[in-house]
Amino acid sequence: MNAMSLLPAFHDDETIASFCSRTAALHEFPDARTFASFLGFDFVGLCRGQAADVKKFAKLVGRQTEELQASLTVFDFRWSIAVRGHALSREFVAWNQNRVCPGCVTADEETLPGRAGTRAYSRLLWLPRFVRACAVHGRKLVETSVWNWQMGADFSARLRTGRRSFEELQRASHELAATDHERYLVDRFQGRRPSGHWLDRFL
Repeated sequence: MNAMSLLPAFHDDETIASFCSRTAALHEFPDARTFASFLGFDFVGLCRGQAADVKKFAKLVGRQTEELQASLTVFDFRWSIAVRGHALSREFVAWNQNRVCPGCVTADEETLPGRAGTRAYSRLLWLPRFVRACAVHGRKLVETSVWNWQMGADFSARLRTGRRSFEELQRASHELAATDHERYLVDRFQGRRPSGHWLDRFL
């Protein structure tokens, strides 16, 4: 199968599930599972980093599998999930990718290219639960909720069909500054040398 010609812009800090979800929305599928099934791969498998599904999706979007590695969440079915190569206990990861910064979502839809409703994307840094605040907007990350729990990590569909209106999400996201610990973790996840002296407090 040839690569698809109509694709949303892909972002370096975006989860692969979000990119798939936005691609499905751009092609006017009702959800990412239906889109994936139609094209011969499993959306849940893609979300879990299963090699066969990642390979099929990569071919569809015209990318090498290696190009998508940094965007994967890879499930170890025993106890952990790897995010950008960092293995985290499953209870510390928003595996269904339901956390958002309303400020980022608003900015995405207002400033990024593409069709309305497919511009906002889910960040990898929203997955670790111990990162509580958006470093860009200085506000608390909040959780969306959906009518159908099987929607999982279908980011665009979550925003369209969430039980909580966008206004409710904005009200729930109060001002919250990132702690030194969170800034340290964000630096690690982004591959930067950690700043500050957070660990020095334990010496």
